[in-house]
Amino acid sequence: MFTVEDKLDYSITIKYRIYEQQQYIEYLNHSNRELINELRFKRHSNKYHILESYQSSGGGDSDKYDFNLLPRHCLHKLVFFMEMFVDGARIPQSVTDVCVYSRSTTFSLSAFNIDILSNLPVGLKKLELPRNCKISVAEPIQLPQSFIDLDYESSTEYLLRLVPFGNRVLKNAVLLANTLEDLQVLQQRLPWVVSIILDLKPLKVNNTTSLVPTGIIPQQVKSISIENSSFDRCRIDNGALPNSLESLIVFPKVSLRLGTLPSHSLKILTLHYLSNELKPDVLPNTLEKLTIRDYRHPLRRHVLPHSLTYLSLDEFNNQLWIDILPPSLTYLAMEDFDNIIGPNALPTTLVSLYLPVSSGSFQFSSPLNNLNVLEVFILDASIVPIIQNVHTIRIIFKLLAKDLTLFNTSIKELDLCASQEPGESITQGFLPKSLEKFRSSYISFNINILPNKCKYI
Repeated sequence: MFTVEDKLDYSITIKYRIYEQQQYIEYLNHSNRELINELRFKRHSNKYHILESYQSSGGGDSDKYDFNLLPRHCLHKLVFFMEMFVDGARIPQSVTDVCVYSRSTTFSLSAFNIDILSNLPVGLKKLELPRNCKISVAEPIQLPQSFIDLDYESSTEYLLRLVPFGNRVLKNAVLLANTLEDLQVLQQRLPWVVSIILDLKPLKVNNTTSLVPTGIIPQQVKSISIENSSFDRCRIDNGALPNSLESLIVFPKVSLRLGTLPSHSLKILTLHYLSNELKPDVLPNTLEKLTIRDYRHPLRRHVLPHSLTYLSLDEFNNQLWIDILPPSLTYLAMEDFDNIIGPNALPTTLVSLYLPVSSGSFQFSSPLNNLNVLEVFILDASIVPIIQNVHTIRIIFKLLAKDLTLFNTSIKELDLCASQEPGESITQGFLPKSLEKFRSSYISFNINILPNKCKYI
């Protein structure tokens, strides 16, 4: 049997979910309760069930959980709602991960039990709090020395109530910045926060209106999400983004020019609407993941950097030719693409390929020997050469061509999914002769068509 230390060292999780009173009482009284190291207090039937305290404890409120009854040395993770437990309860010292939810969008920690933050387990590594949860305390709370991950989005007012050990940078801590003053506080008093959600009013600098002018974002910032919900266009001045920025999300319409993006650090870029065509050298050679929700311009050769491994273009529907897509690409999703795929236009490194409305041909494509997920509109014989040597694959489609057979492919594990009812039927000779495991959705077939090697369906 795994020890408590084994579960921590090897990330072994044994979960138990509690929905109602009787279930919790049974857990507390069970002889094997110490096998469980992750406890989740859940809602039931769309209503929050708040447990009465275990009566034998003589505890406080009769309508809430009493965490003082929990085992003290075997639990590693707790997930619960703020409103669920009695005042004065303590989280067991063995817990390293705490996730707190709330029914309210404006909940204040002072209203439920600020002791939970003032008395965190000494070995705690991660804490998740509801977005903009109000932390109302007289003195800042010193977080444990072991603490590394604060999943919490909030204003400067409440982030300043928390003090990490040695001002250590905390993963997932996010500042909601609505004013220039917020950014000044970030630079001067919150060195441990490196992610921001930016929602500023347009600023006029040198007679030019900009949402992100030069000089306002501290260099410590590595992740930015520009929301600006009241403004549908976003101008980012050249040099305005920090040199060490690694992730950028932009919700308003934006244009990118040479020098807009930092050239030596950016890895993830998500744009909801790009108003101009991408040009060479605009995207940095460090970029690994690119998502553009609305891109209706052509893609030309040498525009996408070779470092890119993930590409998602929802509105793109222009022809693809060789050397347009990066040679190291492993993930490609184009939701609206139904156009020509030229000879050898698809990189042979692809692992996942999503073209859900594509009815075109793959006849000029090279074999994609690493492919394990393929989604198309029409599944026809042109796909056979690209998956000829694949051993495991999931194929999603809407229409199945009658002349298609996978019999002579090397597929051993096949997950075949028709994406709409009533689905499709397959007959003798369709399935690969090497097939060993078969899963299907909305596919009708006679059991007799399964190859002899296929033992799992």
